[in-house]
Amino acid sequence: MNIFEIIRSTASRNEPFHSLYFTEMLKESNHSGSGLIRAFYIYLGASGTAKVPGLSIDAEDSFKDGSRIDITIKDGANRRIVGIEIKMSDSSVSYGQLDRYYHLLAEKYPGYRVAIVYLTPFSRGNLPVGSNTKIRATKEFEDFKKLNPGAECGHLNWHEIADLYTENSNDFLAEQHREYLMKYVLDPVRAGVFMHQRNRTLRDFLGDQVVDQAYKIWDDNNVVYWDEVIPLQENIEKLDAIADGLEILLKSDRIKPDVMKNDNLEKHVRDKFLSSSAFELFYRRVFAFSVNHRFAWFQGKNNVGCRVAIPNQPGGVSVFTLQDDDTIKFDSPR
Repeated sequence: MNIFEIIRSTASRNEPFHSLYFTEMLKESNHSGSGLIRAFYIYLGASGTAKVPGLSIDAEDSFKDGSRIDITIKDGANRRIVGIEIKMSDSSVSYGQLDRYYHLLAEKYPGYRVAIVYLTPFSRGNLPVGSNTKIRATKEFEDFKKLNPGAECGHLNWHEIADLYTENSNDFLAEQHREYLMKYVLDPVRAGVFMHQRNRTLRDFLGDQVVDQAYKIWDDNNVVYWDEVIPLQENIEKLDAIADGLEILLKSDRIKPDVMKNDNLEKHVRDKFLSSSAFELFYRRVFAFSVNHRFAWFQGKNNVGCRVAIPNQPGGVSVFTLQDDDTIKFDSPR
């Protein structure tokens, strides 16, 4: 019986349990001086093997906006603080979170030197061969470094932590947590990090063939994307290739061609996109999809989805969504 598997089966959101458990593990490691806490010494500016005295380790440090970072390690004597944000799956990554927490920590602890550590299932260091290197966690961490080039930061993965658990071989819970991590968090198939698994929901609706063809077009043209997001601003010279890939998706043989609906969006919504000087021609081509493919229609009030009908979904599913921040998203197909 593994207590973490029981938690997984009874709680729809179990990240807080792992965060609190890991906080207690860090406290115990700090007390004993084991290797787990030493993995974070570098972010406190500590070197060598000497134990850092007087550390304060706390879970869920809250900010004035109501948000909370999972763990903080505070060295009051040397005016340093490390914020640790934990994710148990790549799908739970929230873009912009690291940047926000970094500045909130600096605001809450004036005079402290702030470091941010991101602890996720996969980082650049443990992605398996054949996996998708453009996972959400790596994008979030790399975006943080671009926004804060001088910040002290690190991206750890749970495999590194699981290896450190072996030092606590007599700790029953540590061994259970390690087993849980290896089975549920670090299994690349469960995590969906292989290339053929990207955009799994879209594949379920439209099939592998057209999704692979679309990604091939984007890869061949060096389109910058993260599985569920294509930023137009970063692809200003590649807009035709983006549109080519989007249109390929509409060639799926799973789409019901006999279900035809009119666009359902107000003129001012369409005009909002067409008024973009940088992307007007791109948006005009995309909005023409519903003319050239009568089974496709656009619908939305702020963000606009390109929808089609498929078997068992006669009301339609969203193939992609035009976001009002000039990005294309694929993560809300229903």
